Amino acid sequence: MGNNESERKNPDHQRSRNYRRRPKWHNRKIEYKTCPICGKSVKSMLTAIAVNEDMDPAHFDCVIKQLTEQEKVGNGEKVTYIGNGTFAVVKMKPGSRGSSFTVIKKIQYENKDSKADWRKKISNRIKK
Repeated sequence: MGNNESERKNPDHQRSRNYRRRPKWHNRKIEYKTCPICGKSVKSMLTAIAVNEDMDPAHFDCVIKQLTEQEKVGNGEKVTYIGNGTFAVVKMKPGSRGSSFTVIKKIQYENKDSKADWRKKISNRIKK
């Protein structure tokens, strides 16, 4: 048994070898965009929503909270995302456990005609 076989069985050797093989971007500092609603960093761009004319990314939950307050959602109603930058105020049917509802109002939140630059970058990375 040579030295190589003992190194393969040693988990510490394996970890140190993998450490050296980490991609160059591993230690790169990432600059996150700031949510215009709450002021915190937006770390998950996949779930971000484009807000205002500048199309800045905002947290999905911040947008839901903001719309809930603006629309004065009543009892048994809630704001939900229905796709393509559109939200809706929906009234849940009693006893349906969220599977049955009526759309009361649609809210087109994101601009349909143009796509934010940060969203274009994400779209290009996703395989179609």
